[in-house]
Amino acid sequence: MHICRITRRSRTWLVAMMLCAFVGMSTGGGCQSLGERLRHPFRKKPPETTETTPNYDAPGQSIQKASFDQPATPGSELAKSPGSSLEGVEEKKGFWQKVGDATNSKNINRRWKSMTGRAANEQIARQAYADGMAAFKDHRYEEAAKKFDIAADRWSDSELEEDGMFMYAESMFFADRYPKASDTYTKLLKKYENSRYLDKVMVRSFAIGRYWDDVSRDKSTYQPNFTDNSRPFIDTQGHAISVFEGIRMNDPTGPLADDATFAAGVSHFMRGYYDDADHDFDTLRKEYPRSEHQPAAHLLGLRTKLRTYQGPQYDDRPLTDADKLIDSTLLQFGQEMPEERERLQHAKRAIRAQRAEREYDNAVYYDSRKCYGAARYYYQNVIKQYPETHHGELAQKRMVEIKDKPADPPNYWWWLAKIFGERSRKATY
Repeated sequence: MHICRITRRSRTWLVAMMLCAFVGMSTGGGCQSLGERLRHPFRKKPPETTETTPNYDAPGQSIQKASFDQPATPGSELAKSPGSSLEGVEEKKGFWQKVGDATNSKNINRRWKSMTGRAANEQIARQAYADGMAAFKDHRYEEAAKKFDIAADRWSDSELEEDGMFMYAESMFFADRYPKASDTYTKLLKKYENSRYLDKVMVRSFAIGRYWDDVSRDKSTYQPNFTDNSRPFIDTQGHAISVFEGIRMNDPTGPLADDATFAAGVSHFMRGYYDDADHDFDTLRKEYPRSEHQPAAHLLGLRTKLRTYQGPQYDDRPLTDADKLIDSTLLQFGQEMPEERERLQHAKRAIRAQRAEREYDNAVYYDSRKCYGAARYYYQNVIKQYPETHHGELAQKRMVEIKDKPADPPNYWWWLAKIFGERSRKATY
């Protein structure tokens, strides 16, 4: 019992000392008010305390003896604005915020440049840009490109970087290294959307796209390129289409937007991608009504729609759209293209023949199943709506052959109907 009592007292004192230490660290003191209690931990009643006058010199007490009518003198404690004691204290960042700052691409790039000796330096960047301009004027484009790359790298997020990126692309363009030039033009417009070089970039990009499109017609599209620095490594025609689409997306109201759209449509059409070509020509007709390519877009759009039609078993929407496009072309450009009127009329007759084929195909389907009533219905529609077509003549001949045929096919399962017919009919009702 004696040992347990000593142990209990030791624990009590230990807890009291820890509490005193915690209060002292948090408040800068505080053990004196607990002195009597700690000396006599088993005393039931605390000692009586006597009232003392408040300490006006203690922190937080000066406001009680201040007069609100008297202005505070500059430099005094009362002259400080609320929260001024927190000035200079940095806000503590959370763990995930620190992780986000550490993994930010800009911060990583900045640290990597510092580690590799390429930290931001405006003086070095401007000197490199001046050296690059001197080399560019002397037609030393490879050397100029290296200088412009240094200028853009050493002073990023500035007009100097924009100038350096543009001149790097220009150097690659005149050095006939079009893939690198095109990639840099794209990066420039991605980072500086309202770049002052937009018009020049569009002109260069359109020239690159036209060159790649012409080259890809003579060479295999997916043949790898190991020797020619003026072409992409693979899929030259796909890169040309990407350049044309980039022109329309980056500068949709510019002078080359309709040219790029038309070039993309022609490129798709020449390679048999009729769905893509139809989309390009539709975009040109709708979004650029004043384009000089409107007549050609109408004629080529008609051909793409007719070639996207897959037969009577498929959707007839291409035929409907082609018929409307013929009417629109004759209305808008009938006087300007008199030599095309006969071709358009021929295309309209071809569309009627294909519609007759669709109706005749429905009749043949029911005819083959010996549903002669439904077959006669569709044959009659062909004769009535398309009498001048070849399928109209075939429908007339077939109508004569099946005029005495029963409307419904014979019921080969009559014996099942005789056995279960009445019972199933009663169960149904």
